[in-house]
Amino acid sequence: MLNHTKTGVHYACSSNDLPVGLCQERKTKSNVTMNTCFRRNDNYCSYSKWLDDFMSFQKENDIANLSMHHSRNSALKRD
Repeated sequence: MLNHTKTGVHYACSSNDLPVGLCQERKTKSNVTMNTCFRRNDNYCSYSKWLDDFMSFQKENDIANLSMHHSRNSALKRD
């Protein structure tokens, strides 16, 4: 899950060995800072899971007022 400062929350599927729940601040090619969080489960790429996962993430991290956008094809949305 990506929390982009300009375009909001995005979801993308990828393969990695990073710890579940780890969040890292990353920069896009246009030098915009975003927060990237890693999630893994047996049905992660299913659209029906995205809202539940987002709501859980929001509650766990006490994040308010995020706009929600979805991207299946790319981990980063270009500005």
